[in-house]
Amino acid sequence: MNTRTEERDRIEDESLGAVCVSCGLVVADVPLIWTRQVGRHGPEWLCDNCTRENLSAIEGKLDEIWW
Repeated sequence: MNTRTEERDRIEDESLGAVCVSCGLVVADVPLIWTRQVGRHGPEWLCDNCTRENLSAIEGKLDEIWW
């Protein structure tokens, strides 16, 4: 298990908030604009910046027909 996963599990187990699985940002209360996803180790969180970056990367790969 890597350090980021261990830190996320510790924080979420102690109900201190959430950790972004992409950038490691830690928050005490999960903002409504964060994205929750299911990962290999259960529920994971993405902060709003990482969500936007991932969405932009996906949109950039779409054919013109989808624009």
